[in-house]
Amino acid sequence: MQPKEYFMHRSIMEQPLAFRSILLSGDETFNDAAYKIRKSRSIIIVGTGSSLHAALIGRFFFEKYAGNKNVRVFSSFEFSNYTPRVSGDDTVIVISHRGYKMYSFDSIKKAKKLGCITVAITGLSSSIKQDDADFIFRTVEQEKSSAHTISLTSALAVMLRLAVSASDQEITIDESLNKLSETIISAMEKTLELEPEMEKLSKKLDFSHRIWICGGGPNAPVAMEAALKMQETSYVTAYGYEVEQMIHGPIRSADLSDDLFICISTSGNSHERMRDLVRTLHALDSNVIEIDNRINDADSRDENLVKVPVLEEELSSIVNLIALQLLSFSVAVTRGMNPDNFRSDNPDFSKMDELLKL
Repeated sequence: MQPKEYFMHRSIMEQPLAFRSILLSGDETFNDAAYKIRKSRSIIIVGTGSSLHAALIGRFFFEKYAGNKNVRVFSSFEFSNYTPRVSGDDTVIVISHRGYKMYSFDSIKKAKKLGCITVAITGLSSSIKQDDADFIFRTVEQEKSSAHTISLTSALAVMLRLAVSASDQEITIDESLNKLSETIISAMEKTLELEPEMEKLSKKLDFSHRIWICGGGPNAPVAMEAALKMQETSYVTAYGYEVEQMIHGPIRSADLSDDLFICISTSGNSHERMRDLVRTLHALDSNVIEIDNRINDADSRDENLVKVPVLEEELSSIVNLIALQLLSFSVAVTRGMNPDNFRSDNPDFSKMDELLKL
């Protein structure tokens, strides 16, 4: 198959349009939900898998744009089985593209039963119905690839819009959303132009050994998501860590000669620590791909430096996600894998799906 024939590839390429559509839609429900969020004591964001990674990134959106809010993130399993103390003063946002995952759906039910304001972010035609939550935001069609991409970034668009709409800023909400849309969509489109570069890296470097991916702040969950995409599409051994967490132990199990390190060192509060790690890995002649947004830096090895467009740190996760989606896709195709099928053609994993319900 040609790359453009895979569902994952189509979804990756359609992300700017979906993001813009959500940020600039005329849906007044965003304002109604934002009003409730503005009045809430705290915001709790819940998800599983890629949706959990979206929740972790979304936390930074709400902290930046929605003011002095206490924002917490839980996995759906944790919220369902170890429900925190919440009440009608709290807003619980559950992200679930399909809607039928048992712990995500149970989280919505428990939050509503406890009197919380409930917000569901889900895909079109999901199993979440209108009365299941106080506010339901439907993003995009159900993904045909098991490696979710556009549903994640669309969930980010919903959270970004809610966060901006919940702010007490002097600039009008519409003006702010228009400026953000112009900046972010342009950056997303430029990032998609990195596809040939990612294809070259997938053929140049050896992805058969362990892959270590790390970042800081809003890009720590990007590293986790990139590792998940590598696992789902190429079935390789990949790990995603917050940079300091990786330095403080896991890296000691790495093969510094053969393993591959992917470092997200875009500008922000974690930039210098990421650069410390990159410089150290280069000094040890390790295999490194660096994702960065600096224009010029003589300290980098340009042959494996992927330059992404500049966005402020809280938003940089969006372009870094897309860059690493492209890399994951290219690695899968280069290795002769189908990035869409989630090993559904393997009888052992088909049996697993029968026995272990999601």
